[in-house]
Amino acid sequence: MTTRANSPLPTTVGVAVRLRGHATTGDLRDMGCSDADLRRWRRSGELVALRRGVFALGSTWRAAPPWERQRIRALAVYDQVGRGRALSHHSALAVHRVQVFGVDERVHFVPDPAEPPARKRERRAAPTVSLHPGVPAELLVTWGERRTVTVAAAVAQVAASFGAEAGLVSADSALNLGRMSRGDLRSAIDTLRLRVGRRTAELVAKLADGRSESSGETRVRWLLHQCGIGDVEPQAAIIGDDGRAFARVDLLVDGVLVVEYDGESKYGAADSADFAVLKKEKRREDRIRRAGFDVERVVAADLWEPAALARRLATALATARERYGPVRGPG
Repeated sequence: MTTRANSPLPTTVGVAVRLRGHATTGDLRDMGCSDADLRRWRRSGELVALRRGVFALGSTWRAAPPWERQRIRALAVYDQVGRGRALSHHSALAVHRVQVFGVDERVHFVPDPAEPPARKRERRAAPTVSLHPGVPAELLVTWGERRTVTVAAAVAQVAASFGAEAGLVSADSALNLGRMSRGDLRSAIDTLRLRVGRRTAELVAKLADGRSESSGETRVRWLLHQCGIGDVEPQAAIIGDDGRAFARVDLLVDGVLVVEYDGESKYGAADSADFAVLKKEKRREDRIRRAGFDVERVVAADLWEPAALARRLATALATARERYGPVRGPG
């Protein structure tokens, strides 16, 4: 392949990298790319280095949410150094397409006794790799062509290593997707015999709720729990005067305050389609208020100022309690 000094990444190369999910320096050289090409495409952002000698397509990487980036990186590193190992922690969760939050960017492994050991030169931890002690064989599974710890074991590992918020995001996601049960998580915690972080993992097992439909909803629920703000029901049904549910809300606090998580930007540019959606949502919210509930909206940016958000939610709940009286159910 002959390329000009400033030529962009050829379409054929981009398609190949996208289909594979990643490509090594050797793969790209086999496609006719030179070292000068690789340096130029890295500088331009058309290729992103996942680790030394392994690349992803820049456009795919930038468009991917955090858990998808974790999956891309985990698969790429596994294909390089995964022999005799199984993915663990959030690396395993990402491969199982479970959401992750608040974790590092390393790829995590445990030894896999079912596979031949890695060559000696592959045993040393690289800057992008963490190697952990082995786990009982019953906590290892095959997922596609790769070996991982079970989803429940990975959730327990994340909670123990990265804290309750990180563990709860993944636990809620795994339950929602049907990747595990609460019993699976409790059993994994016992089987792992965690020396550090066991109490945190047990708290996650207690609080996990598969009704949460996004990491943002889970993080708001965790903030409410930390601050002791009300009794929280995820995905609560709102009942109208006719006795039928007309809305399902992200979180219902003490039966009087509806908390809706709108993510980065639920309503985009003010074109006609977005305006129609906004009008529909406004009518829905007005009906919820007429049914006897206050409504508080949270966006992603609010979660990075948790103290301010906690004060706002506590104030909103106090106002709703005064307006609607004692704690009551959703109907």
